[in-house]
Amino acid sequence: MGEEAPESDARGFLDGGRTGRAGAEGLHRACITQSAAPVLAEAKGKYITFLDGDDLYADTEFYEKAIGILEQEAYQDCFICGGRTVMLFPNGKMQYLQMSPWKPGRLAAKEYWAHQYTHAEACILRNQIDFASLPEVYLDTFDDNCIVLAAIRQGDFYGLPDAAVLYRQHPGGYATRPVGEQVLLQAIGMDFELEVVPEWKEAVLQRHPKERGYLEAFGDEVTAERYPLAYERAKHFKAKNILKLFHDVALRRHQRKIRVVFLCYRPSIWIGVKSIYEAMMQDPAFEVIIFAIPIKMIYQDGHIQYVDEGAETFFQNFDCQVVNGYVKEKNAWIDLHSFHPDYVFYLQSYNILLPSCYSSHLVSQYAEICHVPYGMSVMGEALDDSSYNEDFFHDLTYLFAEAPARRKWMVEHGLCRGRLKAENILFFNYTRFDHVAQYRGKESRSWHCGREAFRVLWLTRWNMREGNCNFFRYKDKILAYADMHIEDVELLFRPHPQMWKEFITSGEMPEAEQQAYRAEYEKRPNTFIDTQKDYTQMIYASDVVVADATSMLAEYFLTGKPIIYCHYQRDDFLELGTQLARGYYIANNWEEVEAYLEMLRHGFDPLRSRRKKIQQEVLPVSDGMSAGEHIRDFLKERFLEADRVVEKELS
Repeated sequence: MGEEAPESDARGFLDGGRTGRAGAEGLHRACITQSAAPVLAEAKGKYITFLDGDDLYADTEFYEKAIGILEQEAYQDCFICGGRTVMLFPNGKMQYLQMSPWKPGRLAAKEYWAHQYTHAEACILRNQIDFASLPEVYLDTFDDNCIVLAAIRQGDFYGLPDAAVLYRQHPGGYATRPVGEQVLLQAIGMDFELEVVPEWKEAVLQRHPKERGYLEAFGDEVTAERYPLAYERAKHFKAKNILKLFHDVALRRHQRKIRVVFLCYRPSIWIGVKSIYEAMMQDPAFEVIIFAIPIKMIYQDGHIQYVDEGAETFFQNFDCQVVNGYVKEKNAWIDLHSFHPDYVFYLQSYNILLPSCYSSHLVSQYAEICHVPYGMSVMGEALDDSSYNEDFFHDLTYLFAEAPARRKWMVEHGLCRGRLKAENILFFNYTRFDHVAQYRGKESRSWHCGREAFRVLWLTRWNMREGNCNFFRYKDKILAYADMHIEDVELLFRPHPQMWKEFITSGEMPEAEQQAYRAEYEKRPNTFIDTQKDYTQMIYASDVVVADATSMLAEYFLTGKPIIYCHYQRDDFLELGTQLARGYYIANNWEEVEAYLEMLRHGFDPLRSRRKKIQQEVLPVSDGMSAGEHIRDFLKERFLEADRVVEKELS
């Protein structure tokens, strides 16, 4: 598969999708339901064909051409005449569905089975199928592959050169299922083929290289929890080889620990899964592995560079196994699959920042992907949409949401497709709030001037594209404010990890200009740029934050400290953001920022009690089990329960 179909081979679609007409007297068209066998038993015509309700004929003369071949004396030993199948995607793209280059003309039955594929609905069949010799269970769901196999046993195949049918692809269809499930369903068919035509074993194995390769590479990850549809189909059809695979995997999983990998490249967001890690490390049922890797940066000229943000150093003394995923000397990546993880936690939802070998699409073929949003969404749809991109979330198995409303939002935005199901979007409180008590009242190495200074934390948005970054408006003014209060104000600037590189790429602040600006902080005794990997302790030790739109606003709210929110061009709050904003001091310009700072520096904070009330109402903190412990117990139960069911059913 992969050859693009020319528009000329899709005339039926361009012609409005007319289904054509019978090319010979006695043609009977049957509609495929769950099983076509009962319908076929009622067919009285000389030939039969099919068309699913959501597909189209590509050639309005298909019937005439196919029946014209089958009527010829030279082709009386051909049982099927068919054309090519073209997949039609929602964006209008068309692509041939095929195993290997299409061969028009006569093909011996066994040769067709080894090398060619087209849908039953792209074929005209003689109405002489021998149902009596087929296993009863085989007829129960008599689909495309079953129909063609039943027919091809009785004669050769004749291939027309052109496309016959447009196979429309749509969300929720077979082709949108996870690759592993598609392969397993095909492997169940392979079991049937070996039973129905055992004398064609060589051809059957040639027909299924992808299935055999997948089972060889990913067989240890075939579980009923990951592939429930394939498991139920295998039971229904008594597919012995596939059932044995499910059973053997379940048995092996019970004999070892639950293996969890945390894929980490940005230590500053480790806090999002820290309590999950700690909970799992306390439970002997788990084996925890941290993969520390650099982050991929793509520049405007297409140049790709992997940048170390300190993950290897940050995790090197952790108690679990820590794997440095990138071998710089060899420019090679450690094979994550070789560790056979059961669950892989992604700290962020951006495949673009990862090498392809760690992409969610590939990893989801052999592990359950879990994710905790790295920030609590308070800003509007544009920022939310950028964080909840389809290419990642369709590969998820479990999303441990930051707020109860996230499930509804995901459903409404069409993100519960692919592997992710709505019932697997769960809320156990927010993991970033699990360590609140641990940080309150504690000191932080990020601050240098002592508690007697008024500590101002400055957080800006990392790019100018979204219309909510005040960095260039306030970068000099906030330093001037620090100069005015050398003795009693400490300014701590914490830039987003991507900000400096973003401004170089966009041309808004070249490297030399950035170096000069950073040097300004080094000149002063009361200004610093924060580089600590874990920011949580730093925010609890501050006195006030001056912030643009950032997911850290919700976390900062828990400190109880005042928030000066800097409006610029866009204030697009979500419901949660609107509730929290009632506790912000909102500044439209620097004069208002400075006035709020002076008010707060002198101890006047009129919104203090309101912030406390809002926090209690909309950001409750668990006083029992942590969210991390809930997530650990949930995954443990799901892992063990799925395997217990398989063992019980197949014992």
